[in-house]
Order: sequence, then C-alpha cells, then structure tokens
Amino acid sequence: MILGAVGDALGFPVESGAVEKIEGFVDWRLKGEIVKKGEYSDDTQLTLATARSIWNGRFHPEYFAYVELPMWVYYQRGAGRSTKKAAMNLFSVRIQWRGNFYMGYEEAGGSGGVMRIHPITEKVKDDENMAVDIFKNIMITHGHPMAFAGAYLVAAASKSERDFKSIYDKFEKLSNIVVNFLSEPGEMSKWLKERKTDFLKGFQNEVEKLKRFFELVNEVSEYGEYCELVGEKDHPGSGRGVSLCAVYLYLKSDPRDAVFKAANEKGTDTDTIASIVGNLFGYSEDFKDLASEVQDGDYIKSLEKSSGLERIVNREEIRNWAMEYEKGLREDKIPTSHPIFGDLELVESRGKRNFFKTEEGQTILL
Repeated sequence: MILGAVGDALGFPVESGAVEKIEGFVDWRLKGEIVKKGEYSDDTQLTLATARSIWNGRFHPEYFAYVELPMWVYYQRGAGRSTKKAAMNLFSVRIQWRGNFYMGYEEAGGSGGVMRIHPITEKVKDDENMAVDIFKNIMITHGHPMAFAGAYLVAAASKSERDFKSIYDKFEKLSNIVVNFLSEPGEMSKWLKERKTDFLKGFQNEVEKLKRFFELVNEVSEYGEYCELVGEKDHPGSGRGVSLCAVYLYLKSDPRDAVFKAANEKGTDTDTIASIVGNLFGYSEDFKDLASEVQDGDYIKSLEKSSGLERIVNREEIRNWAMEYEKGLREDKIPTSHPIFGDLELVESRGKRNFFKTEEGQTILL
C-alpha cells in the first residue's frame, strides 16, 4: 500500500490540473485548500478504510459500510461523485449494505471500487473468498458491471506472475468464480432481483470487452495510445479504463517509470492509475526516497503488515458523532475524538478545515 500511496500523491495534483508535470512531491492547492508534499487523495483513504475492514482473513462489509464510509465523508479529499453519494446514503439506519441503491447507482461504473481493493487481494488468500469479498466491497458503492470487471483484472494482475498469459488466465478464473457466485441462490439473490437490468449478463459482457482490450497490450507500444484505445481519455476514471491502463504499465515498464508515466498522462485518472500501478508492484527500493516522505508512511506500513483488528459496528455512535461534529462546526468547536481514529491532536489550521494527527496513526482533515 505504501507505493500505492506514493503513486496517488504524485498523480493527485496532475489529475486536479494544478501541475503540468510531476517529477516529485510538491505543495499545491485544491480548490483553494493547501495540499502539502506527499499528501494523498481519496484513493489511499479508501484503500486504508478497506484494510481496516479486514480481520480473521476476510473483508467485513458491515464495518466498511456502516462505519468507515460515513466517517470518510468528513475527511475525504478529492472524492468521486458515486462513492460520496453512496457514503452519504449509509447514514440512514434503514439502508443496508446489500441494498445501498442511491440515484445513479446502476450507472456507477467508475474507478472508486477498483482503486481500493488492494488490501483484499493481499490479505484474503483463497481465490474464491477474495473474489467474493471484492464483490461485496464494490457493490456497497457501485452498481455498474464495469466497476466490478475492472477490479477483477487488477486482482488477477496482483495474484499472478507478471506476464500476459498468467494474468489473462487468472482474470478468467476470477470472473468464473463471480459468475458462479451470482448464479447460486443465496445472499445475492435479492440484490440481483432488485436491479433494473440483467447484471449477470452485463458483467459477462464487460469481462469479454476487457479481454479483447487486454489482448492488444503487446500490439501497442505507447502508453498514451493505449489509454486512447481503451477509452480512458474519452471517459477518464472508468473502471474499465483505469484497470486496463494500470495493468498495461505493470506489464511493460519498471516500477518508477510506470508510476511516473501513470501520474503524468494528461486526460486520464492519473492518481488512481498511479496508485493501482504502485500497489501492483509493491514496495521497490526505486521509491525509497518518496516512500519516506509520503503522508502517513509509517501508519500505512504498519497497517500493511497487520493481520487486522476486529472492530465493532455501532451505527448510532456514528450518527451521534456526525451530529455533534456538525453542531461543533456552527459553534467553532474543534473535535477531540473520532469513532475510528480515537483521540485527535490538532496539528494546524488549513483554512476551513483543520489537520489532525490521530491516535490510530492516520492524519486527517476535518
């Protein structure tokens, strides 16, 4: 996750249009808000939230949906529209994680799911459990088959040898696991019935599209050209585009070159692709300098090594904290604790928001 955070922090200012070309970490502004060198975006925030939702070797959707996502709304940075809508929806205790249907859910096929699955590929060892847990993670926020299929291509790259055939075969295996999982009567039946479209058919069609684009990896020599070919430059940030572009770089470049190419390719979702590429390579000595400077580096490393800590779900506590926090904003009160992160220590004011060091170890803006 540490190199994923590095890629995210490098691509963040380029994606936001604040920097023409990145050669290292820089200070910059996001809609008037100061972003300091090495600070990451929602890509890493949600990856860390996913990692905290894993213990005993499995991803726990209730905790992610009812605790991590609603709390993320308050400290998010650069949030995608669909994920933010999904997270806001989950403040209602009537909404369950298997039925988080907000307006636009069916059309949500963006990169918000793909970018956060890395902890599941690393910590959930069995392919079947991993495939199911990835599905549950994504379905909480996204409903279009594109969001899911792209995630399985990235998962295949993460769990395979670094060559075309190995990734292709693993992608096919994971896709078949998902089809079988959805075809069986059980926990997904109600979710599938409530869909306006035939999700299973749509997923299979999207998998075939990804295969056809992936088969062209060795026929295209330039990264920018491949981004255009797969539609990433026409529709930046789609689950299909970011996954294909990231795996292309993973196969065809060394770690540092791949991450910087991803971070600097204008017209694409630079922070997401660079983050995925970084996570695919894992830690590299080529990035020793930047890994030591990225935001929350020590915390990310500790979370990466951890087998997980069992956490409780208390939706009422989350709602109460949110109401108190919003009341405090009106009264200029600074929060001193957080349901996820524990005690908060104020580091500095950043205009409308304050930068906190948390007991958990992650730094956040509230």
